[in-house]
Amino acid sequence: MKIWNDEEVKSLFSCVEQNKAANGSLVRAFALHAKKFSRRPNSVRNYYYHEVDNLLVDKIRAKRLGINLNEHQKSHFENFDKVQEGDLFGEIDSLTKSGLSVRAACLKLSGGDLTKMTRYQNKYQNMKRKIENHNKTEKKLQKNQQKLTKSQQKSTKISEEINNKQKLEKKSLKIVKNNKLFEQNQPKLENNSQKIKNNSQNLKNNSQIIEKTAKLLENMNKKYVKNQQKNINFQAKNAQFDGKIAKIGEFVNFKNAEQEQSSKIIPFKIPRTLSDADINSLFLGLVRLIKKSVQDEMQQKQNELLGKYELVMKNSDRIQQEYDKQTSELEHVKAEFAKFKRESAAAKNLAAQLSKENAATQLSKDNIYAKNHAPQLSKKIAFENRLAQNVRSQSKNSSLESRKRG
Repeated sequence: MKIWNDEEVKSLFSCVEQNKAANGSLVRAFALHAKKFSRRPNSVRNYYYHEVDNLLVDKIRAKRLGINLNEHQKSHFENFDKVQEGDLFGEIDSLTKSGLSVRAACLKLSGGDLTKMTRYQNKYQNMKRKIENHNKTEKKLQKNQQKLTKSQQKSTKISEEINNKQKLEKKSLKIVKNNKLFEQNQPKLENNSQKIKNNSQNLKNNSQIIEKTAKLLENMNKKYVKNQQKNINFQAKNAQFDGKIAKIGEFVNFKNAEQEQSSKIIPFKIPRTLSDADINSLFLGLVRLIKKSVQDEMQQKQNELLGKYELVMKNSDRIQQEYDKQTSELEHVKAEFAKFKRESAAAKNLAAQLSKENAATQLSKDNIYAKNHAPQLSKKIAFENRLAQNVRSQSKNSSLESRKRG
């Protein structure tokens, strides 16, 4: 740092001493010196503290300049903590509210110590500025927050409008696609309707077939029941026949026994070709053969009836499956047709809404155009009115001149 000349140094230190004697602050002394020698107050303050350090080392120079260093001691203060700052600000604030000035309140709290008074005053002013700045920033933040909320609301409204327009555009595109698909699928729908008619006719025919097969099954069941009853009656008759055959066998055995007794009495033998036991065995074999043939015939008829019954049941199941399939296809086609009706109605509504919106936007554009070009239009209309008045006046003048001439 460049050393000032001795006269300026003496002037600076004497100004500081006079200011301290008058209970003034160092800041005021620095400002006065800066104004006198055309310097900046901060540079004066920095040089003052730098020169104090130099003179403490070079005491011979201090004596030569006539400076008493005891009056220029540096004050070393401890920083205020948060609690001390709050207490100091509250005490000064309460004293100022009671009617004292800030300087008087700080002087009272410092007990007459000017250095402490200056420190308290600077601290109070600094804290006050911070509080004011904080309040200002809070107000600005609140205003900015309000503006932000308004802008957010506007942006949300705009985004909702954009989304609604995009949705409407998507719906319109979907409607156009659906109309194209409807035009493309119109022949298919007609074919499907024709198929539905054919299927309904087939269903009627199949229902008639099912009714006929049901009647046939009832008749077959009746025949089966009759055959079962005949079989039961035949078995009963067969049992009766077996009883008669048993009685005949007993009778034959009785006769054979009589013949054996008579043969003992009569000494001579009667020749014969076929014995009664042979006749009896032949008769029983014939009866068994007839019985077996009748049972085989009944079993064959029963198997035939069962085969016909199974075939009819299979056909009825197949017809029922076809009937269910055709009914499901019919329901699906009906649902598709109803869905198409709903979509076409929605498409009409959306088209009407879009036309209304286009008309409103066109009207707003026309209004904006009219507002923007209103001055030009008014000038044009005024010019046309003036031109028409000139034409009228010229025509009147010409008519008057023609009358005068006439």
